[in-house]
Amino acid sequence: MKITSFLEPIRDDGSATTLFGETGTPMLGHSRPIKRSMSLGKAGAAGKAGRHQDRLPDPPPLGPFGDDYDRVTPSLEATYLMIGDRYDPRSLALHDMIDMTDMLVAGHVITRSDQALLLRGPTGRGYSMTTVTQPRNRIAEWQDYLAQGVARSDLNAVSRATRALGIFGRVAATRLPI
Repeated sequence: MKITSFLEPIRDDGSATTLFGETGTPMLGHSRPIKRSMSLGKAGAAGKAGRHQDRLPDPPPLGPFGDDYDRVTPSLEATYLMIGDRYDPRSLALHDMIDMTDMLVAGHVITRSDQALLLRGPTGRGYSMTTVTQPRNRIAEWQDYLAQGVARSDLNAVSRATRALGIFGRVAATRLPI
């Protein structure tokens, strides 16, 4: 067997060849020019839609109501207003603060790290379990921590307190009378 016999099926002279000169169906088909496929619109118009019958079915509609389903995303201000209606940072028990921070995270107002900052409290070690149900002024706690951080020139404490006071302050500002 010659090496050229392996190359016979790949000839590009337009003739049909078979593997090693055998009879039957040609290997690699005919060496003919490649036809361009038509777009779906042209194929359907030309009556050649048979090729495209293997298409997958259309996907199901989005949401329970099909195309009419809309997703509503409240703005940051609306989220703060909703939370301000329910919670007062000047009188907030720990279990209420957990619920409040969960709502803020769900509304994409704060991140999980901000939530952890608020729930760990000014000391960073969390709150005592004996005072879980007692409402406390969370703003005053963070203001005291901020004052201590400024007095110690502790930039980390000042940064943490500023972030917490910014969140609690926006919630408290929605509760102010107009």
